[in-house]
Amino acid sequence: MSYTEPLISVVMPVYNGGPYLKESIESILNQTFKDFEFIIINDGSTDNSWHVIKEYAAKDKRIVTVFQENIGLTKSLNNGIRMAKGKYIARQDADDISLCNRLQTQIPWLEEKGYDLCCSRTWLIKEGRVSPRIGYFFPKPLVLCIYNPFIHGTYLLKKIMLLEIGGYDESFLYGQDYRLATLLYAKGKRVKYLRESLYKTRLTNMSIGILKSKEQKKCGDIIRNKWRKFLLTHPTLLLKNASKNFYKE
Repeated sequence: MSYTEPLISVVMPVYNGGPYLKESIESILNQTFKDFEFIIINDGSTDNSWHVIKEYAAKDKRIVTVFQENIGLTKSLNNGIRMAKGKYIARQDADDISLCNRLQTQIPWLEEKGYDLCCSRTWLIKEGRVSPRIGYFFPKPLVLCIYNPFIHGTYLLKKIMLLEIGGYDESFLYGQDYRLATLLYAKGKRVKYLRESLYKTRLTNMSIGILKSKEQKKCGDIIRNKWRKFLLTHPTLLLKNASKNFYKE
């Protein structure tokens, strides 16, 4: 039997994955869609994350392990993209959970309907309680002037498109997904935002949004300013998207 490349490469950088890493890994391995490789990058963890990663890699051949010194999320993601064998790149955060039908639900939007990015709403896990994150019907290019409405961990993207735009902007240590979203719209790429929640985002005192809130805000402000200036000089982009229903085809 000849070897064929996987359709999807799931990329998950890990830095001190802690008590949630096993659940996160298993949420990918238990996907109803099976044609993927799972690239897990240990980004200089100082806890037992590498031991956990190797333990799962020994059980499932779809897992590709990477051990590196700590270089941060943005550069780690670009490393994963460069080594990925799949036609599409899926994101997964090390403390979050993908619902078992996530990839199965997303892949037709890229493979059959030609979108460049498909993402979804998410459930929020906080202090043991699960609730849906509010979604908005406003045109996403306009919403991006205020904040990033997309959940990074839910991203499924075309690899060739990522390579064309140079991957994630490494000048941003934080907000790299926000920056990517604005770049995609600026270059006329097709983005599908699913109303269905296919992911669970965990909010803890160790979340990047809390630990690095000042740094994230600084990066976010720079991205918002860049995007507002871009829209002012490209008003047709906003008008083009204003009439679109982002929840229905």
